[in-house]
Amino acid sequence: MLQEIALYLQSLSLGALGTDLFISLMPDEPDNAACLYQYAGKEYDYTLDGEREADKPGLQVVVRGVTHALAEARMNSLFQILSGLHNTSLSGVQYYSILAIASPFTLGIDARQRHKLAVNFAVTRQDA
Repeated sequence: MLQEIALYLQSLSLGALGTDLFISLMPDEPDNAACLYQYAGKEYDYTLDGEREADKPGLQVVVRGVTHALAEARMNSLFQILSGLHNTSLSGVQYYSILAIASPFTLGIDARQRHKLAVNFAVTRQDA
């Protein structure tokens, strides 16, 4: 999931994977960066014959910036693109929905005085 979404964001010029857009681990550099994390989501839905209908993982986006304004601007761009994305195929995987659970929120300031923001999404997807 993370690779598919990261490549989608990169295709929209919202980050360069491995440069300022990362998956599962945000390195200490660069100062201005974003990272995608997967976490436990909702239970699966099953058809009447016991087949799993869709995966429902959780997605967290974390943004870091040297100023709150920079972090907030990048977060707003990512939030607007991802929130409400529906019925879209990303790298051959059908995404029924990516829905924000709440508005972006602050994680505070890290040890190097960089501002961090996060937002959580509920994802519903089905492998092709």
